[in-house]
Amino acid sequence: MGRLGDLLFGRPNGLRKSLFGGASTPEAPRAPEAPVPPPPPASNEGTFVPAVELPDEGAARTVVVDGVPVALVRHEGALYALDNVCPHAGGPMGEGQIEDGALVCPYHSWAFELKTGRCSFDPTLTLPVWPVVEVEGGARICVTLP
Repeated sequence: MGRLGDLLFGRPNGLRKSLFGGASTPEAPRAPEAPVPPPPPASNEGTFVPAVELPDEGAARTVVVDGVPVALVRHEGALYALDNVCPHAGGPMGEGQIEDGALVCPYHSWAFELKTGRCSFDPTLTLPVWPVVEVEGGARICVTLP
């Protein structure tokens, strides 16, 4: 590798050694820890969403809970409730697709994990995730705004 490569990639006489005082490589920055979703609500807590508004398996849809648009998703038999607004570009997440356990924004295809809301493209971005529990005739969702 040439001198430029040595400087960029930290060969023994390269820039990395002079900046960091040796051949050791500094620790790479870590992505923040994924948020821990809150526990599911009790069967009598939260806002009731009737069964007719619940999405089919493998689908997402937008429902309004306490005046807040929520992306409600059914994946592998479980229900997930996430913020309906993509933090990247404001896309309507309830119109997104489900792929590999993530909700994909319809605007730019950024994917957010259903369980944590963490973005697979940029782990510093997350969608709020709210607890949801199915009850007879529908589901209950507890939306907590920041």
